Amino acid sequence: VAALADPESADDLTQETYLRAFRALVRAGAPVPSGALAASLDVPAQTLSFHLKELRQAGVVDARRSGRHVEYSPSMEALTGCCLPAGSG
Repeated sequence: VAALADPESADDLTQETYLRAFRALVRAGAPVPSGALAASLDVPAQTLSFHLKELRQAGVVDARRSGRHVEYSPSMEALTGCCLPAGSG
């Protein structure tokens, strides 16, 4: 996920989408279905799905299937490594 690691390597729109999705997941405080997240960010579901897949592969978000839906949440390991003091996750 170059957009998060190196702002110079991604165009502004892509970087903004990654960051908005990640911030929304952090603020939610609970797993969020991808469709609900797409609607809340006003991003096409296919576009958001691509970004969430990239974030998941980078280890920044976790995904779990719940029935027919996939729910996403921020990776506590990633948050602890970059944003939270050790022992708070």
